[in-house]
Amino acid sequence: MRAEIDPHLLRGTIKLSIKKNTGISRPWAETATHVITMAFDPDLDLAAKDALREMIKLISQRTGLSAADAYSLCSVAADMHVTQLVNVSKGIHVMLKKSYLRGR
Repeated sequence: MRAEIDPHLLRGTIKLSIKKNTGISRPWAETATHVITMAFDPDLDLAAKDALREMIKLISQRTGLSAADAYSLCSVAADMHVTQLVNVSKGIHVMLKKSYLRGR
């Protein structure tokens, strides 16, 4: 049995913006609910480290938290996911709910 995918479920709208002087050197994204940093490297551990470092920068910029406090926030509130493993470059993305960036 082969499952059919409804093409109407695969539609969406993406808005791309170029933001200068963010201090973030890797791809990142923002949804209605999350900020997401991404990194790619042949070594999955290095990709994870880079994606986390970018999230720490993003948190610090948006909240004024120190890097140490942003790291602590990541340890309890951020989710890290494998983006890809299929080619030479492995990918990791770190997701943080935007609600954690409010209130400062």
